[in-house]
Amino acid sequence: MPAENKGLKIAIFFILTLVISLAGCRLLDPHSSFDYGSESAAPVSSLSGTVLVKPGDLTSIRGNRNPARTSLLAADLSGLVSVAGAEVWIEELPDVAHQITDQDGKYTFKDLPPGNFRIVSAFKKADNNVMKVRSEPVEIVSAAETATASAIVLAPANKEVSGILRDENGEFIPAGTMLILWGEKFYVEAEGRFTSPPLPDDVEMADIIVARAEVAVVDRPAIPVQFYSPEEPTVVEMQVATTDESFRPFTAALTVKINGQAVSVVNVIQNTDIVDLTVNLIGLDRNTSGIIYDWEPGRGNFAAYPTVGESAIWIAPNTSGMAVISVQISAPGRGSFKLSLPLVVDVPVKAPRYSLTFAANSGSLVAAQSVEAEAKALEPAPPTRAGYKFAGWYKEAALLNQWDFELDKVMAATTVYARWVAEEIPTFSLIFSTLGGSPLAAQTAESGSLAKQPASTIRTGYNFVGWFKEAELINQWNFAVNIITGNTTLYAGWVAETAPLIRVMFDSQGGSRVTSQIIKSGTSAVEPAAPILAGYEFEGWYSEPGLVNRFDFLAAVIGEDKVLYAKWVPSAVPSFRVAFDAQGGSSVLPQTIKQGAQAIEPATPTRTGYVFVGWYKDSSLANLWNFLADKIVANTTLYAKWVPEAVGSF
Repeated sequence: MPAENKGLKIAIFFILTLVISLAGCRLLDPHSSFDYGSESAAPVSSLSGTVLVKPGDLTSIRGNRNPARTSLLAADLSGLVSVAGAEVWIEELPDVAHQITDQDGKYTFKDLPPGNFRIVSAFKKADNNVMKVRSEPVEIVSAAETATASAIVLAPANKEVSGILRDENGEFIPAGTMLILWGEKFYVEAEGRFTSPPLPDDVEMADIIVARAEVAVVDRPAIPVQFYSPEEPTVVEMQVATTDESFRPFTAALTVKINGQAVSVVNVIQNTDIVDLTVNLIGLDRNTSGIIYDWEPGRGNFAAYPTVGESAIWIAPNTSGMAVISVQISAPGRGSFKLSLPLVVDVPVKAPRYSLTFAANSGSLVAAQSVEAEAKALEPAPPTRAGYKFAGWYKEAALLNQWDFELDKVMAATTVYARWVAEEIPTFSLIFSTLGGSPLAAQTAESGSLAKQPASTIRTGYNFVGWFKEAELINQWNFAVNIITGNTTLYAGWVAETAPLIRVMFDSQGGSRVTSQIIKSGTSAVEPAAPILAGYEFEGWYSEPGLVNRFDFLAAVIGEDKVLYAKWVPSAVPSFRVAFDAQGGSSVLPQTIKQGAQAIEPATPTRTGYVFVGWYKDSSLANLWNFLADKIVANTTLYAKWVPEAVGSF
């Protein structure tokens, strides 16, 4: 072999060895970048966790749920309750399929890459109120790891941001542009308008990501926006770069102080309060030359304190209702950003108070209480009486019905009466062991008396069949016959439900998101509210992606997990947004109505101390809106009119 050929082969051999070694180091390095979805990636086994809800939210969810769809489990050791049917996704991986929690509130994601991830969960109650939560980052280090996230607790989610997106030239961002908030996708509508999904009431700032398909994920702009009021959306108008890479957008947030106290959510403001406002620029140095601040006081006014700089003092109007303060910031070469915050101006109407008097019936004196109307009184320390045991407070002198301090409310001036039993009559405890069901309070009963049958207990996936005298569930307790003769524990009997739970999912095909449903196998799904897609009309739900067979919600019985697909047809008639300014009343959701059609009259809002008169076309409340005759021809805001409520007496 010639010497030069031999030397060439040796050189090639060493070069190949070096390349393979470097590639191997990258493949074996657990902290190297991971291209999710590539064939060479080595996913972890799973990422799992549990979704819970606080005990204070238990009643609202339980009270609105369909009895045929059990969505709650018993309280665990921490006092929280797991939630079945909650939607769960990963913020950093919005394209990974969402999960639905099982009957134990658990979820599992499989085949994930290494990285730091936040888990987000949402639960929509029957009254359409949303609860949501986002976890702390969960780190997945190696490709062989099975990760477990800490349990997350749902909280009421009412804060939204709405607004308009423009490009660096001031043109509207195209309709259909995808936006992402906490990993949840939503879309820009006509004229650059958008409304974000709701976030929990304690969230103050969050990033909205503009997810254009032609822009790499790492280059997508993340726009920080302020989530302020749970009553009305925060409104913004901002510019985002689309083609000019040198254009750097910015945003801003307002710090609000009321009488010197900083607040992060809307609260009631009286016209004597001092409201200090300060602009905090995000992504723009406040010392940049040429910045212009343009303030608008809405229904209020600004003091002589500077109104063209980064701070202002706002004076509330003398009339109650929602007031909106706005400021637009412009900077040379950086575009502009406008922020509008809603504030509630009102004078709260104090509820009347009534006296709750305690007739001790020869026992020691117990002081009366002054209690606000429809509120619960505090249970006082038990009185004493020589030779007797105190047996509770009763609603009438005949001692027939016991006053329950946890349930009974004071509705008028009231007297309760002490009951006494001679000391020689013993009392015993009656404990209810729910065996996995929701907990029940123990009772105290006199020897030889009948126990009071408790409220029902609930256990997901099971039917309650009665109380039994022993844990083996042999002899059932009869509350009409069996008497208390000592400290007693009763045990709940359960039988498992036969029908399994299945999931019905809705692919809106580019329209607004529709929440999945959890139903029993062999039952029918409930037709959801129609989704919305700018420029199209919703034609119905179909059983397959090819949109051949329209799904019949009344006749179809579902036996396994199923996906339904939305069908859209181009709309020849534009749609407009109808907003409802409740003027201090309870919030009313906006509507999307076709041009020339009539808006739907919403449920009547409420406001303490006032009577609702109707919806008006103008903020001066001069022209009443007629839902049977008036038609929508443009984006419209209707205003609620209120009159003071006549004060009654007892």
